[in-house]
Amino acid sequence: MSTEHLAAAARANVEDEFGGWLETVVDTAVKPIVRRKLHVSLLDGDTRKRNQDALELVGDVRVTLLVEVQRTGPVNGLIRNFAAYAGTVTSNACYQYLRAQFPERTRLRNKLRYILTHNAKFAVWKSPENNWLCGIAEWDGREVSVAPAAGGDDPKLAGNEREIVVTIAYSFFLDSGGPVLFDDLVEHVASLRGLAEPYELSDDLDGVRDLTPDPCLRADRAVELMSRLNALWVALLELPIRHRQALLLNLRDGGGENLLVVLPLGGVASIREIAVAMDMTFEQLADIWNSLPWDDLRIAKHLGLTRQQVINLRQTGRAKLTRWRNETGNI
Repeated sequence: MSTEHLAAAARANVEDEFGGWLETVVDTAVKPIVRRKLHVSLLDGDTRKRNQDALELVGDVRVTLLVEVQRTGPVNGLIRNFAAYAGTVTSNACYQYLRAQFPERTRLRNKLRYILTHNAKFAVWKSPENNWLCGIAEWDGREVSVAPAAGGDDPKLAGNEREIVVTIAYSFFLDSGGPVLFDDLVEHVASLRGLAEPYELSDDLDGVRDLTPDPCLRADRAVELMSRLNALWVALLELPIRHRQALLLNLRDGGGENLLVVLPLGGVASIREIAVAMDMTFEQLADIWNSLPWDDLRIAKHLGLTRQQVINLRQTGRAKLTRWRNETGNI
């Protein structure tokens, strides 16, 4: 089979196979970056605002990755090293979040990056794991071999702001005895400059983990859930288009999050198939994906209906699904 045929076959199968692969990428390449950069647990039972924001951010990154692989196919050069691509998307998302939440800290990061790249004493480089490292110039290219300095005497802070930051950084590098993560340097300088943020993350997460169920479903339970979800999707496709739109644009879980994302991740329906079911193009659905679920007013405006008409359509659609379930024993 030619390379072109192999590529076509891969694209044809990506929607069926991507769900499990994506979750692996999210678990191994996305979540560790979010935990480290935002100092969160990413546990569902951790209800602190920073953690809930981080969970939402992971969801946004997941959708971005899903849309990209749907658009380009897994054989595209960008996707060949998909974990690295996912890491870049995640780092950018974290940066945008932190920039919006903590403008002073963002300015400090930019100032430190400028100093490290324009002061001959210092160097900044990337590790093989794609992490930014920094330190004294002669360390350039080395990997982190020791933990960053835990404390010690604070350097004497004299001079203008830039000179003070240079003094803090140089002292931190000497105390650490080797290269450090750029993020660790930012945290250290921020703390000394009074910009430390309350990350609200306990060193012991056992208490938080106790609040959450076991994330690992038994295989038979997972198969049962996927079977029911497939049955639900088949039933939804039997509904008139307006009913499908009213239901799917508002589809949410118990926490109010977009439940549509479960369909492509579970291999039930691709984003393209969901778009067709709502009489939309793939591009149109991709553009609004991150804003879903919509409230009744927004759905009404989109469909050219009144809010009450949307409510009535959704109620009727649910009633049809309930009757179908009772008649067939599915869902």
